[in-house]
Amino acid sequence: MDIGKKQEVEAKKKKNAENWKLIYSRAKQYAKEYEEQQMEPTQLKHEAKLKGGFYVDPEVKLLFIIRIRGINAMHPKTRKILQLLCLRQVRCQTIASGNEKYMAVINLIPCFVLDSVKFLLISYIDIPLQRI
Repeated sequence: MDIGKKQEVEAKKKKNAENWKLIYSRAKQYAKEYEEQQMEPTQLKHEAKLKGGFYVDPEVKLLFIIRIRGINAMHPKTRKILQLLCLRQVRCQTIASGNEKYMAVINLIPCFVLDSVKFLLISYIDIPLQRI
């Protein structure tokens, strides 16, 4: 190897080391933010209890719905609901707002769809619960 290539390789290694330090510091910062987010509802519940009130968890704003069962022995009303949600086949997905109308519809067909992103991540990616 000649001197120019050695210097080039050394510069690349140095740059990569700096990038990894930056990536590590950002990951540390994100982990701290996630931990604070996870502790926030607990703190709010505690404050409400001290004041003599109640804390109500916020509603889900967005639903990611996946159909997980086929059409065997399905009630016609359930079939129609799945069609309206554009879930005609198994493993079809759709995104819906988390308002009261959609939540009422999802409650009519709970055994045919997965509606929680958190549950999805736990069941398909096998992530520990405290990481979400």
